[in-house]
Amino acid sequence: MQNFDSTGDYGRIHYVVNNGSGWTDTTLPNYTHDPAIAIDNNNQLYILGHGHPKSPECLVETQMCIKKQNANGSWAPSTLFATPSGSDSYDASTSVKWSAVGWNRSETVEFLFFRGNAGNYNNTSIMYARIDPTGIVTTTPIPSITSIAISTVSNCPQKIIGDADCDGKISLKDFEIWRKVSIGILTTKTADFNLDNIVNYADYIIWKQNFK
Repeated sequence: MQNFDSTGDYGRIHYVVNNGSGWTDTTLPNYTHDPAIAIDNNNQLYILGHGHPKSPECLVETQMCIKKQNANGSWAPSTLFATPSGSDSYDASTSVKWSAVGWNRSETVEFLFFRGNAGNYNNTSIMYARIDPTGIVTTTPIPSITSIAISTVSNCPQKIIGDADCDGKISLKDFEIWRKVSIGILTTKTADFNLDNIVNYADYIIWKQNFK
């Protein structure tokens, strides 16, 4: 990200790469005040960040955009992936998951950013987003991040990847818990792996991707 330039604004995106013979700096036409770079297990690169009126596309700062690298090393135009409702704002930094445990779900790009509720940056909600292997983008608010929820995740760190019984393993036992919760036999939220306060097919997908 470039500092203030001749336009009087900052945030011009630069893509800098070293293939063994020194650094090459490519200035991209887009601006965003805090871009993040992400990669999947096919070495597909993405740039994530909010829009900017001086960019050739994705002109709104309150929206989140994605820029994808082409096979020839050039960059495709930015595309919109998240628009807030009402006066809410996604004018925020993104935080990318860099495969915390052995390239866990490495085919999926996952990241967080915040939503300024009614444009108020002292009143925010955390948004979870992912780009799956088909290129489909999903954006979900993470509701009610309370001390109880944080404590639950802390005491069961593998929960978010499918560990419903908190034994440190992703197993058929966890699937059975998900099945019973999803059809109403159990009424707990122990199989709510994506922490959206609902136990549904999205949680099953998380378990399936991590079951060995």
